[in-house]
Amino acid sequence: MNRLKNFFLAQFFLLSIITNLFGENDYRLEDYIYTDYIKTVQLYNVVSKLSFPIIHLGDKNSLMLAFDDMSENNNLNYRYTVIHCNSDWTVSNLGELEYLDSYTDDKIVNIQSSFNTRVYYNHYTVSIPNENLNFVKSGNYVLRVFDSDNKTIITKRFCVVETIVNITGNTTLGTMVGEIDTYQEVDFLVNTKNIFIRNPFTEIKATVLQNFRWDNAIQNIPPQSSTAESLNFDYMGKITFPAGKEFRWFDLQNISNPGYQVRYVKPNDDGYDITLYTEKPRYESPYFQDVDINGKFLIRQHNPYVEQLEDDIRSDYANVLFSLKVDPEFEKSDIYIVGGLSNWQMLPENKLTYNSKSQLYEADILLKQGLYNYYYAVAENGKITNKLEGNWYETENEYTVFIYYRPVGARYDRIIGYGTINSKKRN
Repeated sequence: MNRLKNFFLAQFFLLSIITNLFGENDYRLEDYIYTDYIKTVQLYNVVSKLSFPIIHLGDKNSLMLAFDDMSENNNLNYRYTVIHCNSDWTVSNLGELEYLDSYTDDKIVNIQSSFNTRVYYNHYTVSIPNENLNFVKSGNYVLRVFDSDNKTIITKRFCVVETIVNITGNTTLGTMVGEIDTYQEVDFLVNTKNIFIRNPFTEIKATVLQNFRWDNAIQNIPPQSSTAESLNFDYMGKITFPAGKEFRWFDLQNISNPGYQVRYVKPNDDGYDITLYTEKPRYESPYFQDVDINGKFLIRQHNPYVEQLEDDIRSDYANVLFSLKVDPEFEKSDIYIVGGLSNWQMLPENKLTYNSKSQLYEADILLKQGLYNYYYAVAENGKITNKLEGNWYETENEYTVFIYYRPVGARYDRIIGYGTINSKKRN
């Protein structure tokens, strides 16, 4: 029996190597939507719709994947699988039978049609792990959803963690010249008393995320120093992020009674046209404290006659018109609306274009009812910048720290702990 198991493991290992070498996959190892009829993709821990997709190895909680299919010829045969990755989001050397104690893929069977909406869609959900798909290794993972032709439609990142080390930390003002008032530095200490690490400077590395963003994550950080039971990541000027400002937001939870930032609502044959109030750049504006959800969005509709549990199928879609009065120095810049609503990507449909009639830069985006945070971002060298928003050290940001561990001879990166650090709790 062991000989047979080893044979199959060897085959999966060989297949993994071949796939990596020839790159025959049609998907990216990142958050991405591959077709325009798939909307409002969410992946979160079931404890909260605003949570980051993290699950503890062996935990009773699960992750929830949710998305809408708005195509006329609905594909009711979507399947999903998971891919184990290294700390740098390349495919690991593990075969599927090594990181899964289950089937390697499964069908999404929980499908609901939208109810009492102007825009029709089918809503898909699946929770993982489940009785058909279960993890036995920690690390980075990519959830892949594909159709009956094996064509990828969604990929989403998530993390499976072990609770072996504890992380404590804080943020300080930027320490480098020119960054004191505009950057936040993250310092943290890792308690390693529950694990023996032979050489922490080669076997341990950390990744730090700001507001659950992977696009500007600082990765592959070795410890700055170590003791018998702790690792110190207190670098001067190395783990720093532009602080940004509190997120812009609008409230589309109630279409019949428009909320914050909504100028007017106009029903049409295909749904609703929503116009937001025209906005201005904030880079020269002083810091203004506001409560936000750190760039995320929440699908929800306010209706006293409808149970909130039905938000996902009773919430309608609307074309939301954003408009920005751009200063002359940015008129030739590529400006995008970014945040959780764009997977922190500069999507073509989220790019502002100049309207000569209104003399404003505008973008019309199809969005589902709910509460949305966003930024206006200037693209530079393919990266998102805060040049239109500005940076202020007092901004509230949430930082997530992952600790990866790969001892000598190991074939994959474990996540042996993670922690969150809020910038409002700085020293």
